Amino acid sequence: AMLVLSGSGASSYTWSAPGAAPTTGQTYSLSPAATMVYTLSGASSTNSCVSIATVQATVFSPTVLITSPSAICAGESATLSASGAFSYTWNPTLSPFPLQSMIVSPVTNTVYFLAALSSSNGLNCVSNHSVALQVNALPSLSISAGKKIEMCLNETYSLSASGASTYTWSGGQTTNTLNVPQAQLSQTFMVTGTSAAGCVSTASITVNALKCVGIEEYSVSEFRVYPNPSEGVVFIHAPRGGKFRVVNELGQIITAFEVEAGT
Repeated sequence: AMLVLSGSGASSYTWSAPGAAPTTGQTYSLSPAATMVYTLSGASSTNSCVSIATVQATVFSPTVLITSPSAICAGESATLSASGAFSYTWNPTLSPFPLQSMIVSPVTNTVYFLAALSSSNGLNCVSNHSVALQVNALPSLSISAGKKIEMCLNETYSLSASGASTYTWSGGQTTNTLNVPQAQLSQTFMVTGTSAAGCVSTASITVNALKCVGIEEYSVSEFRVYPNPSEGVVFIHAPRGGKFRVVNELGQIITAFEVEAGT
């Protein structure tokens, strides 16, 4: 704030203060940053007499404290609280009234400004403050069963989670990959992912297994593969139909196809 000191009773005036160059004039304008004593020397025009007077300018520096988290996760709320004054005006705010504390739910990084009104010895002073609140995104979590779109009962498969820094499966496993020893008709798996910023999201996947029919479940009269041996081309007779996979001696799937009943 600007302070104007004014002298009277002399013909000329010289103002001085510690660390400052002397200034002449009946008035002295200043913006002190701290409490300071100023000295005025007044000289008479009719004689050589000089009078000296001093004045202390007391600077009131309000101590206002804002309490707030520095960051939140998307979808969360934060409480901004201020202390050290008797009236508080926030911007931006949803309230038309002064509030010492308020709850905010920003969707993006936001800076909140506070005008705090404080009082000392009958002097009211406004001090301006600000606080920044960062909004961290939730991890974009996903679960993949890889290339294994269909599987049979009791078959082994793996699920892989991605999009976070750490993972916790509903069964307690804490790796991003979950090995399932036996496929069931319908299984739902849930994983919780935490980002580097500590934000959490969940994802789930439901895996349905097929009640596959193996060759051993057909009687010889029902299921036929011929000619056997062959030179690479075989025919399949499957009265009940079904889905088939041709696997080589290394366990690798050569091809997969579906046969209609009665063919």
